Amino acid sequence: MIKEISFFIPDDQYQYTCIEICQQFLPEFKILFEETAIYEIEAKVLDKKLTLAYREKNQTKNQETYHLNSPLDKETFRGFLYEFFCKKFHKQLEWGLLTGVKPVKRAHQLLASGLDQKSTVEKLKAKYKMTTQKAILITQLAHNEMAYMYPLDAKKISLYVGIPICFSKCTYCSFVTTVAKPKQAIIEQYHQHLLEEIKLTGECVQQAGFKIDTLYVGGGTPSILSAQQIDQLFNALEAAFDLSELREFSFESGRPETTTRDRLEVLKKHQVTRLCLNPQSMNQSTLAAINRQYAPEEILEKYALIKSYGFKQINMDLILGLNHESQDAFLKSLQQIIGLKPSNLTIHSLAIKKGAVMRDNQADALKTMDMVYSKTFYDKINDLLEAADYHPYYLYRQKYTAANGENIGYAQAGEDCIYNMLMMAEKQTILGIGAGSSGKVYFSEDDRFEKIFTVKDVRTYNLKAAELIQKKINCYKKLFNLERQD
Repeated sequence: MIKEISFFIPDDQYQYTCIEICQQFLPEFKILFEETAIYEIEAKVLDKKLTLAYREKNQTKNQETYHLNSPLDKETFRGFLYEFFCKKFHKQLEWGLLTGVKPVKRAHQLLASGLDQKSTVEKLKAKYKMTTQKAILITQLAHNEMAYMYPLDAKKISLYVGIPICFSKCTYCSFVTTVAKPKQAIIEQYHQHLLEEIKLTGECVQQAGFKIDTLYVGGGTPSILSAQQIDQLFNALEAAFDLSELREFSFESGRPETTTRDRLEVLKKHQVTRLCLNPQSMNQSTLAAINRQYAPEEILEKYALIKSYGFKQINMDLILGLNHESQDAFLKSLQQIIGLKPSNLTIHSLAIKKGAVMRDNQADALKTMDMVYSKTFYDKINDLLEAADYHPYYLYRQKYTAANGENIGYAQAGEDCIYNMLMMAEKQTILGIGAGSSGKVYFSEDDRFEKIFTVKDVRTYNLKAAELIQKKINCYKKLFNLERQD
């Protein structure tokens, strides 16, 4: 039976805050508003006081009153609700009030304002009630990342080319991806439309005088394209954009089935510098459970094949919490990957979102994560990686993440992925090409960006490609102030 908790609040503006805070403490609960439930929380404002009450089966179990110095706003309500949950469940969250997906960005802002690292840590702790350990971590990450992106250069931008197509859907995946077999017509149709969007985006970018800083081809599974299609895609990118100052070129090969010699030869020919081969687990039972139908040995074979081509960087990912894995089972995968010595390694905490097959068993999976993966276990993972000469280089969080965790990228010295840092820091324009690839145009003068969205579904993109591409180009021209030049 699904557990439900209902909130009774004085104003709808507090709904999102209730959802965010409650998910951190009770991830397996379904959240309701203004409905009778076994578990309820009521918020009342009266005589400059906020009263929060927790009820079970209509019996009040806990109640706290907080004095208000000014009219109740969302930030104040958020702080008091967090304190109430901490007291009720005898639990302090490591991230405190900080529930956003880009916590390092907060440290960036403080450092850029002139604060030193020590003052930044204290400010983060005071404002967000996070632990000293987390505040130090994101402050150090921000400080290290700034060396890769400052001084800001408005004429440097990055590109993301999205290929949201896979030949099977992993059970944890919530991305809008199209399942197709190699050589199906839908793939070639999408490929042709990508070539057209690359050409038109390139014309716009060249007119604005931009040079490409980093280039990332992601998915889905981009290597579902044939070697010939990948070659054509890269030829189009090289013709459309100024890549003369490219610092990094990443390609997500993703799975061993499509990591083949002919594809690797094309990637090498076009000077791809960073290749991703992401096992998610090295345990056979887990791979089968998440709908990855290959043996762990295939990962080892394809890793050796990639190494034989001499790519500068290889990235590998693992996900905590898949298939109810124990600590020992996860560590077995981690130690195998460490033994391969990839340049980058990202540890993801399981996040179950809408669209994932695993969503049906969300409560069970999240409860297992809370029981199995403790703070000391995360520390053990970090210690193992640091002992193997890996350092944390970027971090982000996701909503619905189990055990209040995060995703941390580790790298060997000098092997940090620049695109990942730029994406999370949001200090550079990044243009998205293809279905599900949003653009972010950055304005450094007031530290903001404008988003340009497009459809996520490949079939819809194929059906309306001309219209959708032109709409994105018109947005870019407006934001780049190119309309007057036409």
